[in-house]
Amino acid sequence: MYYAFCAYYISIIVALYAYIYILILMCGKEILMFIKAMAKVINNTYHDITDRQFDKVDPNIIRYFRIEYGKDWKIALENYLYREKIRKNKKAA
Repeated sequence: MYYAFCAYYISIIVALYAYIYILILMCGKEILMFIKAMAKVINNTYHDITDRQFDKVDPNIIRYFRIEYGKDWKIALENYLYREKIRKNKKAA
């Protein structure tokens, strides 16, 4: 089921790529700039929706790291979680 889902989205992406290529040939650079902006919006939305890595983390900690570290909040949070895991393992041993 998962592979069929991926194949479906890959076929959509290929069709969109062909459509965009034709638009660029017909309309020029303005449409290219618009498409890049739309892709950036869609990409950011996708990453916000599919952030499953931090499902088990307290939402207040995620909020803190987003405010403190800005764009680099994920890296900082991963580093923090890694250090906490090591600290707990040392404490257990």
